[in-house]
Amino acid sequence: MSYALAAMILAGASCRQPATMEHLRGRALGAGFVIKYFPGNTKVTQEEISSYLKDFFVDLQNKTSLYQERSELMDINGKDYAGQIRVSDTLGSLISYAQGLSLETGGYYDITSGAISKLWNTGGMKKVRPVIPGEPEIEATKKRMGYEKLRVGRDDKGYYIEKQIPRMIIDLASITAGYAADRIARYLLSQGIVNFMIDVGGEFRASGKNNSQDWLIGIENPFDAEHAIFKTLRLKNRSMATSGSYKNFIKKNDVRYSHIIDPHTGKPVEGSLVSVSVVQDECMKADGLATAIFAMGEKRGFEFARQKQIPVLMIVLNEKGNIEARTTSQMDPFLAE
Repeated sequence: MSYALAAMILAGASCRQPATMEHLRGRALGAGFVIKYFPGNTKVTQEEISSYLKDFFVDLQNKTSLYQERSELMDINGKDYAGQIRVSDTLGSLISYAQGLSLETGGYYDITSGAISKLWNTGGMKKVRPVIPGEPEIEATKKRMGYEKLRVGRDDKGYYIEKQIPRMIIDLASITAGYAADRIARYLLSQGIVNFMIDVGGEFRASGKNNSQDWLIGIENPFDAEHAIFKTLRLKNRSMATSGSYKNFIKKNDVRYSHIIDPHTGKPVEGSLVSVSVVQDECMKADGLATAIFAMGEKRGFEFARQKQIPVLMIVLNEKGNIEARTTSQMDPFLAE
């Protein structure tokens, strides 16, 4: 999961009598989730949806967690031999998707970055006295990475992977929340629920309308104590994901280290970039792209998004230390006045 910039679902005004909105909340994948939906004529009950969510998240964590003992991914990462490893359909499809995203982004999203993330301890970076890895440690760890050295295939028995580097660590955290939002959306649609907003750890998927309006997502000013809204996006049948560094970082010798690693250097991203928000049809794609574009840095990431015609909103710090927005032209239609 990318570290999402603080955002919220905003209410929209309507001149019609509003329909009743249902809410579901909980915690999963190390973060909170919120689902807002209008039941319409569906026959599925809230209790049945809650039961589905519980089973879905437990299964997903059992397959993809890097912190849960004996998860399928932990077992795979613990296999220190280069050979064919059978994996479940869920894990296989995620790894296959991540491989394609790694290729598309030139390795700025790298599914095999788990070792370098562990070295920098990006899961808990806010430390009083952080230990910064030395160059020898970084270079040695980089030798355990390389998405091109991981093969994923499928035959009549299902998915399998082959690790050309035995001690490689696969990390799916940057797309798992987005994947979850997509799967939940598919379930709700299958139950006849067409108007909903899903938020899994700050990654959003919207469908239909919030009464008579598009869904509004408010992106907070990351440095405002009152949580003022910096920009608002309109979403209808779209997804949005954000990667940012304004909370989860370490600072030493006046250098601010993001929790997002550039796989090419093996070091956290430095510079003026605060966050990257991406709009896509699929939340999993938005999730992965937000991480990759942040890892590229402001200039390279913006040019990549411009060339690929990706709707992107960057929050950057200017020379005076104030925040500014940079948006590709494809993001303009989603910006609310």
